[in-house]
Amino acid sequence: MGKGRDFFSKHERFINIIIKIIRIFPKRIRIFLFKLITYRQSKIFALLRYCLLYTLIKKCGRNVYVGTNVEFKGMENLTIGDNVSIHKDSYIDAEGEIIIQNDVSIAHNTSIISTNHTWNDNSIPIKYNPMEKNKIMIENDVWIGAQCIILAGVHIYNRTIVAAGAVVTKSFKEKNIVLGGIPAKIIKEIKAG
Repeated sequence: MGKGRDFFSKHERFINIIIKIIRIFPKRIRIFLFKLITYRQSKIFALLRYCLLYTLIKKCGRNVYVGTNVEFKGMENLTIGDNVSIHKDSYIDAEGEIIIQNDVSIAHNTSIISTNHTWNDNSIPIKYNPMEKNKIMIENDVWIGAQCIILAGVHIYNRTIVAAGAVVTKSFKEKNIVLGGIPAKIIKEIKAG
């Protein structure tokens, strides 16, 4: 087991007490506190970010790490499983719903965006056209490298690696693969030992 899992298991009772106390505060206060500590680096602030996030999103698992300066939009549509890490400077837009299952690592500077601009009404600028929302599903045992972009409607299956800098614009039904490039394509299979 990793250090994060060990720490969480050892202190889970105390963490649950903190979560119960945080739930007392109105949602707007909890959001304010989350934004207030987003830039703070230390284990205690990482723990507080987890406890606040637990109370703000649709469903949150155990042992979730949120790095510094991670921005969330549409938190009420976000589900995160167990043993998930979202590293610094990432952007998670869950307006169209995002489900992140267990044992997922999201490296720094990654954007996961479940909305998209439409451009059907020519009488107004594109930025004022309605937004389209599409669910993103990230299954178990996925590693998303640094500076990746995952776009609306994408489903990433079990045991997939998204190589650093990749832009994933569509789903790939294969498992045990490495995706890379712009737009992302399968660049290799992950073979057992």
